[in-house]
Amino acid sequence: MIVPNLMVRDIRRSIAFYQDIIGMKPMIYVDKDQNVVTQDEDGNQQSDLVFATLEINGFQLMLQEANSLRKETQEAVANDAPCLTGTIYFRDINIKEIIPHIPKKNFIKGPISQWYGINEIYIKDPDGYTLCLGERV
Repeated sequence: MIVPNLMVRDIRRSIAFYQDIIGMKPMIYVDKDQNVVTQDEDGNQQSDLVFATLEINGFQLMLQEANSLRKETQEAVANDAPCLTGTIYFRDINIKEIIPHIPKKNFIKGPISQWYGINEIYIKDPDGYTLCLGERV
């Protein structure tokens, strides 16, 4: 299994985006002291989070604060801004349910009916990563 670990500027903003817009569910949260953090009954985390793993339809995505990722990789990730030269593709997502919740500033294009039987939309997350969300026709 390949699980992308995206460098993010604001972990809580990114978690909210992927949960509220995409519909991903939390798997794990980690704080700055590398403690696994649980949610309270209202779904709030009470710590300084630096890492999260989210899941939808068997697909996992990791999110990690920039400074935490730099420290972990010993500066191997030197870029100050999150960047990716490609798209992150989510398959089997109900795009009709998601479209009304996507802020206009995050919407790129779609829905597009592709020749391979998938309807797709393209959006940007809060850090500028391009996401393609696909739904079988």
